[in-house]
Amino acid sequence: MAIIDPKGLFLGDRLSQCSDNAQLHWPRLYSAANNFARLELNYKKIVASAYSSFKAPPTESQLWGWVREYRDEYLLFVYQVNGSLWGQWQTNERYLPGYKTAEDHRSPSPPAEEQEKYRKSYEVLKKQRALKNQQFRDLLEVVPSCFELSEVMAIGVGVGEGVGKKLEPKGSCPPPPLRPEEFANAWNARRGSLPKLWEFTDSRRKKVQARIRQGITVERFSEAVRLCTTMPFLLGKNPRGWVATFDWLVENDRNIAKVLEGNYQERPNGTPVANPVNRAQARTEGNRANARRAAEMLGIAAGLGGDAPDDD
Repeated sequence: MAIIDPKGLFLGDRLSQCSDNAQLHWPRLYSAANNFARLELNYKKIVASAYSSFKAPPTESQLWGWVREYRDEYLLFVYQVNGSLWGQWQTNERYLPGYKTAEDHRSPSPPAEEQEKYRKSYEVLKKQRALKNQQFRDLLEVVPSCFELSEVMAIGVGVGEGVGKKLEPKGSCPPPPLRPEEFANAWNARRGSLPKLWEFTDSRRKKVQARIRQGITVERFSEAVRLCTTMPFLLGKNPRGWVATFDWLVENDRNIAKVLEGNYQERPNGTPVANPVNRAQARTEGNRANARRAAEMLGIAAGLGGDAPDDD
């Protein structure tokens, strides 16, 4: 049987994408293959070899479910020869024994062209996953500044090409960059009765990125959200019933600063300490309605930007 490299088993990129059960059973099923790393996909034969000591071996449904996972994660190339189904584990030949038995040689080889297409498909998938991983792209901006690449770690049997390279710290690392999604999560976690943020759109992302560039941290934003839930004016206790929203809070750095400074705290007589609308009393309800309609046509949620409404 082929050798299993522990680093590939524990750190392999492809195997880590499989379910816990598929990962747990992979060593047995891999070891059940011959010295070419080929396995006849016959339920009775697999159970007899890989699970002979089990009092309750996996069901046929479970076994084929794991096989599908291995195939879909580019661990096992499945092919058919003369009515029999076979699987070829994807591994480096250096992990295969040099000696092959007569029975090993009788096992059918996978079609070379189809197997090469299978391998190339995995390379394409790796690139797609890297492009879709926003957090990975953010970290790439930081890692080169505080790590240097050293030795290449060993590739694991059937799972290893995702192990990558070892990173050695060469000094103090700056913290990873703030992710705009953290602000959305902070809002939903601390908003209380304020409107929930259902979708983190590109326009919202750009506003948050602007606040990050201005030095607003997640902690500062989270505290502003908490304070919003303690201020009746921002909870709708105003003539128009207006309530603070995520979009209003991130529209500019002024709104966050005013909340943190207590500008919307209630006076003993029930009015806000600072009435932001007195600065904009010239705006009529008609103007507000027109602005609201225009915002809707442009795909911007109404009532989400600028300062708090007039208290008139």
